[in-house]
Amino acid sequence: MLEFYFSYRGVLKRLRDGALGAEMDRIAGHFFSLGYKQASAKLYLSRIARFGRFVAAHCGSRPIGEAIVDSYLCTFTTDSPRIAAVSALQHARRVAPERFIASTPIVVDDPDAPLLRSFSDYLSRVRGLEPRSRDGVPCRCRVSAVALGDLRHSHGGDLSHPNVSPLSALGWPPRAGSGSRRPKNAILATGPFTAPAFVG
Repeated sequence: MLEFYFSYRGVLKRLRDGALGAEMDRIAGHFFSLGYKQASAKLYLSRIARFGRFVAAHCGSRPIGEAIVDSYLCTFTTDSPRIAAVSALQHARRVAPERFIASTPIVVDDPDAPLLRSFSDYLSRVRGLEPRSRDGVPCRCRVSAVALGDLRHSHGGDLSHPNVSPLSALGWPPRAGSGSRRPKNAILATGPFTAPAFVG
């Protein structure tokens, strides 16, 4: 399948020389089946072949571990080619997962998880937001977790207090009916994220 994209024998030999050489025709077929333009597919194949040569020089034909992948990505000194290499390697992993050592996901306890669950519950019960409307809001509010944590402890864990709510701690006006009207286009600013909240 590589011959569909490349014609020079020297190029074809180089593409098939690396640690992923035996898989390169399958990978080329992958790009063909996805309808990639020829120029784009050739770029991806060249990047994957370059990685394959790096692997061959560092670990031979052994399964490719994360340490090798990380070492390869560290050879790039700027973000753009590193991101392009990561994208190419994702295709290689998809087509030939058996050549890569599956990384074990690291489970990290999130100290803010109980607070964020309480906040999501607050958005549902008190603000009346449907699940799709509140998706991601607790994550964007992680920067304000300290303020919300103080609020929770100050009111015995009750985030639905009618006068002091998590959103008021973040600068939102009180709920409708509590004495003041929320601006039509209220803005919830949460650290590096700023999400317009068109609520009611």
